[in-house]
Amino acid sequence: MAELFDARRVSPERALILLQNRLFRDAVRGKTLFELLGELIAFVESEFPRVRASILFVDEESRRLVPGLSPRLSAGYISALCALGIGPSAASCGSAVFIGDLVIVADIATDPLWANVSYAAAKEGVAACSSFPFRNSEGAVVGTLALHADHRCQPSVDDISMLDQLAALAGLLVVHDRKMQHTKFTGQEINHAFYGAATGIAITDLHGRLVQVNRAYCDMLGYTEQELLLLDYMAVTHVEDRHKTDDEIQLLLRGLKRNTVVDKRYTHKDGHTIWARVSVSVQHDAKGRPTGLIGIAEDFTEIKLAQAQREEAEKSMLNFLANLPGMVYRCRNDDHWTMLYVSQSVKALTGYDADDLLLNRRLSYAQVIHPDDIAYVALRISEAVRLNGSFHVNYRIRRADGQIAWVWEQGRVVLDEAGEVAFLEGYITDITARKVAEAALADSQRRAEALLNAVAEGINGVDHRGNVVYVNRAALQAFGYTEPEMLGKDSHALVHHHKKNAQPYAFTDCAVYKTLQDGRVRRVSDEVFFRKDGSSFPVEYMVSPVFNESDEICGAVISFSDISERLALEDQLRRAQRLDSLGQLTGGVAHDFNNLLTVIMGNAELLESHLSVQDPMRKVAGMVVNAAQRGAELTRALLAFSRKQPLKPTVVSVNDLLEKNRSFIKSAMGGHIALTIIENPDLWSANIDVHQLENALLNLAINARDAMRAGGQLTLHTSNVHFAADQALQRHMAAGNYVAVSVTDTGSGIEPAILDRVFEPFFTTKDQGKGTGLGLAMVYGFVRQSGGHVEIDSEPGRGTTIRLYLPAVKTAALLTEAVAATPVKGGGERILLVEDDPLVRLYAVTLLSGLGYDVIEYPNGAEAIAAVASGKTFDLLFTDMVMPGDINGKQLADQVLAICPTAKVLFTSGYSENHLMDGKQLAQGIQLLTKPYRKDELASRVRQILDQ
Repeated sequence: MAELFDARRVSPERALILLQNRLFRDAVRGKTLFELLGELIAFVESEFPRVRASILFVDEESRRLVPGLSPRLSAGYISALCALGIGPSAASCGSAVFIGDLVIVADIATDPLWANVSYAAAKEGVAACSSFPFRNSEGAVVGTLALHADHRCQPSVDDISMLDQLAALAGLLVVHDRKMQHTKFTGQEINHAFYGAATGIAITDLHGRLVQVNRAYCDMLGYTEQELLLLDYMAVTHVEDRHKTDDEIQLLLRGLKRNTVVDKRYTHKDGHTIWARVSVSVQHDAKGRPTGLIGIAEDFTEIKLAQAQREEAEKSMLNFLANLPGMVYRCRNDDHWTMLYVSQSVKALTGYDADDLLLNRRLSYAQVIHPDDIAYVALRISEAVRLNGSFHVNYRIRRADGQIAWVWEQGRVVLDEAGEVAFLEGYITDITARKVAEAALADSQRRAEALLNAVAEGINGVDHRGNVVYVNRAALQAFGYTEPEMLGKDSHALVHHHKKNAQPYAFTDCAVYKTLQDGRVRRVSDEVFFRKDGSSFPVEYMVSPVFNESDEICGAVISFSDISERLALEDQLRRAQRLDSLGQLTGGVAHDFNNLLTVIMGNAELLESHLSVQDPMRKVAGMVVNAAQRGAELTRALLAFSRKQPLKPTVVSVNDLLEKNRSFIKSAMGGHIALTIIENPDLWSANIDVHQLENALLNLAINARDAMRAGGQLTLHTSNVHFAADQALQRHMAAGNYVAVSVTDTGSGIEPAILDRVFEPFFTTKDQGKGTGLGLAMVYGFVRQSGGHVEIDSEPGRGTTIRLYLPAVKTAALLTEAVAATPVKGGGERILLVEDDPLVRLYAVTLLSGLGYDVIEYPNGAEAIAAVASGKTFDLLFTDMVMPGDINGKQLADQVLAICPTAKVLFTSGYSENHLMDGKQLAQGIQLLTKPYRKDELASRVRQILDQ
């Protein structure tokens, strides 16, 4: 809503005093009441350009309003106002007379006071009206001074003060006129009025000598009347204003001016300065000749001092506002936030001049606000208006150069005397730099949080009391809490309340508490944290102190890792190392046993062949051979577990292998167990020793059968599996493709306490005498030696699943039939035999000689090399792998072949030595006969090699 006084007036007090002096002077000169009121209306309309003024009188007899003076308003409009009479709803003027106080109507179209004559106002082009009653000397309202505006508006506090004085002045003029109409003054009365006037009056002759002064004039200057009559007016005029005063007087005496008004300084008798506004005119005799001067002096020293103080204060305020880093404003509470005042710093803030925004001359402030933010700003201000309070709001503006800036506005609602919103005022400052910094900080925090959330370790921060102030995503996932559930909570009580042994954990014993006390970094690796569901998990964590700007401990950061997986891997590694240790032990034992079994089996076989069928000892020899054969089977199982058996891997279709052995496995199960084979039709081929795989599957089937004594279901399932690097690392195998063979039974299952021991040799869950405990050990060793892996899952009462992961190849494979045996008889070829064990060497010499070979024997590699180097010839080197001294069988063969490149070699050993292995299988071209060997096996292999 606009104010009446839209333009800044220069010294309104001075203009009002000048008007009063002029009207008083003109009244004394005999001007009529309407001439005087006309001057007053002209003054009002000059001060308020968009306003038309009216004066209505109150008829004393009828107590009704009657037209007075309204030069710019139509008679019909004035008649309509008068016709309403005097009452509580008689527009502005009738209501003002009724209540005896001013009435302000800012919007005639909506105000109920004007409901009966709003049509007349609209026709007249009047949108707002403020009416000020004036009174006679007895205090009765005798008329109104009204301002009729062509736009919705209301007077400001300063405007109301001025208009009250103008209305009072109109009342004085009316009272004076009525007295003049009823009274004829005598000379004595005039003289009494002169000396009793409240305003200082002085009369001088043409030379400036004071000839008559009233009491007020004397009091103003501090002189007595007699003292002043001895002086001229220049004597009491301030020395700095004498020249100005004389110039004005000369203009009057020359007839160039009828009267003049001068603001001048007098010097009081005591020396202090007095400011007065002096209205001077020339007095004439009956013939019109000038006889002297009369001056009316209004002391406005206090006003002048107050004005000076106000101007100084305004100057200081303007300097203050100019130096503020923002804009001070006063605006209407309309849709445009029409600016009534803006400080000059608006230019620095918005790029627009103050005049651009005042009264929306170029654009409104609403147009400066970013369009995306204007609704938000309006909402915040409307809330403040509703509560008659203050508001704070951040938003964006578009500067004159098109740049976007962030501003902070603090404002308040200012109410008028009626309790309505008069205007808004406040302060706006640029916060772009702060916003940029906040955005950069927020971006930095987002990046930091993203980094913290990207790490695998859990991280949570606590304050100096141990309450959670930060927690990253990994920590939330580990604990099972949401962020709101953790922030502000006691971290120790939430996730660290008990020790690993389930004993309560006092906070004062915790590493976090100790770090908060002494600021030392601590690492802990043998404790547990607790999840939301109450379960615990092992952790390894580090506590680091956080210091504030005063170098005081203000908190700590705890970074931790769930080491459950690592502990499981370590457990797997320990289990694998234990199995490897057992494998080394069993492999060594098997090697020594094989040497013994070679002699026992071979000699028993020789003995059996030399005894007649009727000889009772032939049966005994046969029993020895059978017992030795069973011992050999045990050592083969031990070698399989220790991964030291010779393997002959080929590319094979596991599906075809299962189908080939279906009936055999079924018969081994018995009729009380159902067999199901589920084959992946797109199964990859496996690179595996077929014979060993068949043995492994048979072992697993038999174990399953023994676990299902009351019957059940055995399921064999094939599938393709790919292990990535991390998955393969957990299983201690190479990453890549594997053929999985799952063997699942519905038997009794295995207790968790012994599950990790089932692959150990001689460990069995069967009854005494029901098994050797080597079946699963052999399976484990074979698969691991083949480059695969074995996993077992079991639940007591529900059954067991064993999965074999076999190295895969993506090429077709077919099962091949065994090659027919080669002839076994010797043809006199020379065999170079090297064997450190004398019993085994004697047995081998006996067999080979009996087969028709010429044998030369040596107990170690050094003697054999010396013989070859001296020219000894031979057709086949038959050597043990493990021998005392610095030369083993492989080194011996290498040196012999260096001398005799065409020589043929057959190795023998109690187990397959690493020297002969290429990865997990025999190196290309290597021939190995494993101990214990029988006569037929030796004859066949020697003949086969010699015939190549």
